[in-house]
Amino acid sequence: MTANPRRQLRPTDVKRLNRTWRRNTEGRLALIVESVTGPFNIGSIFRTAAAFGVERIWLAGNATPPTNPKAQKTALGTDRLVAWEEPVPAAEAV
Repeated sequence: MTANPRRQLRPTDVKRLNRTWRRNTEGRLALIVESVTGPFNIGSIFRTAAAFGVERIWLAGNATPPTNPKAQKTALGTDRLVAWEEPVPAAEAV
């Protein structure tokens, strides 16, 4: 029986992946998220951003903040690994 190559990462695995990526990467990655109002979508974006080592997320337009309880449920705690800015107009975020 072979191991499942598509297993879900545990929170400690995400932290290790993030730490390793940051040590091995010279450039930094940031995201601008504009007008994503679905809290589950925001949570997924934060979870994916943490896995890829995104340093900062700027919320633009009327984006839902990760402090929303539904977003936190989906983010699985990874919203603490990525710095983020309060929603601002898109032009200001750029």
